[in-house]
Amino acid sequence: MSKVVKLGSGEVDPTRPKRRRFDVNSKLRILAEVDTFTQPGQIAARAG
Repeated sequence: MSKVVKLGSGEVDPTRPKRRRFDVNSKLRILAEVDTFTQPGQIAARAG
């Protein structure tokens, strides 16, 4: 369970979020998919 600190009217989680890590195969798969895109904005649309 994370530690929550009360500051005034809000709550703040002081721990840093964990960074996502991708293995080499995942990176290659992502790059291959991105290479198929032909229209501007497709990468951003796919990410959402």
